[in-house]
Amino acid sequence: MRVLYVLEDYPVSSETYVETEILYFLRHGVEIAGWCRRQDPSRPAGSVAVLGGSLKDAMRAFAPDVIHVHWIPVAQSAVVENPAVPVTIRTHSFEFNANSVRALAAHPAVAAVFLFPHLAEIVFQGQNPGK
Repeated sequence: MRVLYVLEDYPVSSETYVETEILYFLRHGVEIAGWCRRQDPSRPAGSVAVLGGSLKDAMRAFAPDVIHVHWIPVAQSAVVENPAVPVTIRTHSFEFNANSVRALAAHPAVAAVFLFPHLAEIVFQGQNPGK
C-alpha cells in the first residue's frame, strides 16, 4: 500500500505524533511519501521523502493508494485537489470546527475522519457518520 502524507510542515519537532505514525506504518510494510504545503528545504530530513511541487505533482509522482492528511485546513485543500484517491483525515484540537468536519466527512473522497472522542460527540451528536 502507498500512502501520501499531506501535511502543513514535516518534520516538526513539536509534532512527534506524525513521525510516530509514519514509523509505525513503515514497520508494517506501508510505502510512504510526504508532501507539505509549506515546503522548506532547510528542514532536516524526516523518515520519508518529502515531494516537491504542487500536491497534484506529488500525487502523479507517487501514485498513492490513500492520502492521509493532518489538520482540517490542509484536508480541505487535499480533498478539493483529489477526486480519485481515498482520503483519511486526522483532526487535532486547535483547528477544530464541527461544520468543517461534517462537510469533510460527507465528501465522497473522504474514507475516514479520525477525531478525539470528545470532538466526535460534538460533531455527530450521537449519530454514526458511517466513516
